[in-house]
Amino acid sequence: MIKLLFLGTGAASVKELYNSCFVINNKEGNLLVDTGGSIEIIERLKYFNINKITDIFITHSHTDHILGLFWLLRRIGESRLNVYCNDFVYNAINEIINYLYSKPTLERIKKNLNIIKLENKDKKVINGIEYEFFDTYARGIKQYGFKTVIDGKKLVFFGDEPINSLYYNEFYNYDYVIHEVLCHSKDEDRIKPDKLFHSSTRMVGEVMNKLNIKNLILIHTIEDNIKERKNLYITDTKKYFSGNVFVPDDFDIIEVGGK
Repeated sequence: MIKLLFLGTGAASVKELYNSCFVINNKEGNLLVDTGGSIEIIERLKYFNINKITDIFITHSHTDHILGLFWLLRRIGESRLNVYCNDFVYNAINEIINYLYSKPTLERIKKNLNIIKLENKDKKVINGIEYEFFDTYARGIKQYGFKTVIDGKKLVFFGDEPINSLYYNEFYNYDYVIHEVLCHSKDEDRIKPDKLFHSSTRMVGEVMNKLNIKNLILIHTIEDNIKERKNLYITDTKKYFSGNVFVPDDFDIIEVGGK
């Protein structure tokens, strides 16, 4: 069994929520997936009593997914930090770090930072779990997602753009999908999520229903009506999707696998 520890569940411009990122936690360690956009990432990790991260996966180089990394790097110690990412993110990190730190801090970071440039379909074992990282063929900036199997349950994460139709056959009948959703179906005309390379509850619900997905975990939302956010997104998605729907709040935990 693993635990998905949701540090943040909001879209790029949220203020009350934190940007979408989460930790995959098992007995062997923690994999941080994206880092949000600010120093708040450090407090979010402390909430779950995570004082040290050794492995991070960055989906893409937008600010709300990568900027938290540079605050984590400032606190890098003498142990190795592995960052897995595509070539766009790899180049961004290697360029940006040269402008952010004092010379001694930069030397310490470069000594202990191991940036692994992923190729499409690369497989890596992290904390005893094998992940296959793949190009999501996003319409905006280049993004990678991952798929894995936990206790016989298949799980996939697509970053913060909708699943590309090229992957419909590959991910048919999956047990768990972590997918972005920006707004409710009633807000499609106002927000136009497709033009922002995102989904509404209707858009993602219809596709996931067609793919016979068992459990749908939705993140990367706007924060309208934040007190009722979870229930409203679940209720609206279930108009179009017959499986289980989870809309975690910041700091929620979802368990995957197990007996």
